[in-house]
Amino acid sequence: MNQPPQSLILPSLQPRSREKTRRIIAAGLALLETQPFSDLTVEQIAAEAGCSVGTVYKRFANKEAVLEVLADTVRQEFLRDAEEGLMRDIAAAASLRDLLAALVTRFVGLSRRREGLIRALLQRQLSNPGPGPLMRAVAQVIDLAVSRAQRHRPDAVSPEDFERRFRIAMQMTIALLIHCVLSPAGPLRLGDEQLVPELLDGLLRQITAA
Repeated sequence: MNQPPQSLILPSLQPRSREKTRRIIAAGLALLETQPFSDLTVEQIAAEAGCSVGTVYKRFANKEAVLEVLADTVRQEFLRDAEEGLMRDIAAAASLRDLLAALVTRFVGLSRRREGLIRALLQRQLSNPGPGPLMRAVAQVIDLAVSRAQRHRPDAVSPEDFERRFRIAMQMTIALLIHCVLSPAGPLRLGDEQLVPELLDGLLRQITAA
């Protein structure tokens, strides 16, 4: 896995120093679940991490650098899960629905677990368009899943059409999850128990329709 950008975080050579960095990252992630990034201060991050403001600035260039490193940390978590669990589940999937369930469950789980961070990154993208590190990681996982999904392709659908449908279905899934993160309006909400089943039904119709 790649490490956080070195221009944003200074290397922590001692175990005690690395532990402080981990606490700062954990504090930032926790605070983003309770308030928007625009309201978050370095003083709050330091207090939540149990360290001084100076300690934060010894490791991060500024508050934006904290956000960048939080995004990179979650990107690594997501890719690690993809390597250690998701790809195994996709390989073992007995049907297209099982394969989609493995993907959608991970995407929904990531959105629920890191909702505050994802919201902060999406809001920042409004003024700085383009895919961030987390979205690039999601796209990377989708790229890997597409070829492995071909073995579940319906006979009536060509390989090229199947890939196109699959990618559109994934795009729709990500768009819906983005909407759920940015807006509490329904009918589907991020915390709904029916979110994954409803998504799966829609994706299967999109991909397998005659």
